[in-house]
Amino acid sequence: MKKKIILLGAGGHMTSVIETIKKDKRFEIAGFLDNDIKKVGKKIFGIKVLGGDNKLNKLRNKIQYAFLTVGYMRNIDERLELISKLKKNSYIIPNFISKNADVSKSLIKGIGNTIMQHSLINNNVKIGDFNILNNKSLIEHDVTIGSNVHISTGVIINGNVKIGNNVFIGSGSTIVNNLEIEDYSFIKAGSLIKKNFRNSDNFKKTNK
Repeated sequence: MKKKIILLGAGGHMTSVIETIKKDKRFEIAGFLDNDIKKVGKKIFGIKVLGGDNKLNKLRNKIQYAFLTVGYMRNIDERLELISKLKKNSYIIPNFISKNADVSKSLIKGIGNTIMQHSLINNNVKIGDFNILNNKSLIEHDVTIGSNVHISTGVIINGNVKIGNNVFIGSGSTIVNNLEIEDYSFIKAGSLIKKNFRNSDNFKKTNK
């Protein structure tokens, strides 16, 4: 029997990952939670929006599993708050990996990660929790990625790179080997990073 799961977030990122989640034979999607009151009560991809995240506590009595389907947020603290609410309500949070992704068996991963279509992850990679590895991202050997990191479409991360927590890397960016990307860094789309990257003021850092 499939396990029921709640998806937190019914916006654009959800649209990108919904097929991967639907095709996972472990779970049946019980509904969305989203704080946009215009969406509450409506069906998206045939799945009902049950209410806002204030229902997490009540639903936990019936449903053990939840997953964050909110992507990049300009105020990074807002996504961290949603993660905190999932943990506070003791949900079990799985990982979702597209069947079209090519992922080394040596991958060490935490919880709540999304690895999307045609991503490639090479040997000896470690990732933390609640990361998004978007479509066609390439993660080379011996890369370490923290938690709450958004790696956008077509990003190339070369060998031995270390990425901190709460980092955004824009589409089509390339990071050369042996570099460190500091916590709360924001890397614009199409960037070529050839030296260690320090944090940017683009992300609010009240939770640091």
